[in-house]
Amino acid sequence: MQDLWIKKVVAKRCKGQVLFRRYADDSVVCFEREDDAQAYLRALPKRLEKFGLQLAEEKSSLVKFNRWEPDDSGKFTFLGFDFYWARTKRNPKTMVVKRRTNRKKFQASVLALKEWIKRARSLKLRELLTALRRKLQGYWNYYGVLGNSMMTSKFQYAVHHLLFKWLNRRSQRRSMTWSCFTRRLPDWTTVAPPVSAWRDRGRRGRLWPDERPDSCVPPRVL
Repeated sequence: MQDLWIKKVVAKRCKGQVLFRRYADDSVVCFEREDDAQAYLRALPKRLEKFGLQLAEEKSSLVKFNRWEPDDSGKFTFLGFDFYWARTKRNPKTMVVKRRTNRKKFQASVLALKEWIKRARSLKLRELLTALRRKLQGYWNYYGVLGNSMMTSKFQYAVHHLLFKWLNRRSQRRSMTWSCFTRRLPDWTTVAPPVSAWRDRGRRGRLWPDERPDSCVPPRVL
């Protein structure tokens, strides 16, 4: 519905180029000219009404995203990622588009994992860790893209704290300290997140963000 309308109607009426990407109900439409974008945004609600649909205004906006003016450009969210302009470390004059996990998606993933560990904490440790590895591998397969290593490391950090918290609630007595927990982590071989080349400094197995486990503080989201 939206695809054909943009291709056969919107694009032909626009004065500049139009690019369109959609996956399920998540879409991004790019316009070369701002007036074309404004006209599309005005016409979209009426187009959706013909099919009994409504525009999610809290998820829809007009964002300037110009490679020639990256410092004045904003960011947009698509399929769980925030897309934004950033300077390369090798050449600060060079701007590239980067992706990072959207904050709301990150918090939702942490909350979902928290509820799962809470329910699964009564399983045998081997069974719990096997299931956890599968869940983490699926998360890394999707969010482990170049330039997103800080957010994937932050997620692993949250996972470690959740695991520590709920393993200690398997009984009425606290079963282990944080130091004991971090010493056992290598034996449990929890999957480490992918790390892009600029982030990897030989610390692939380290907890983020501090090298000393005892100084780590659980993120507020927990």
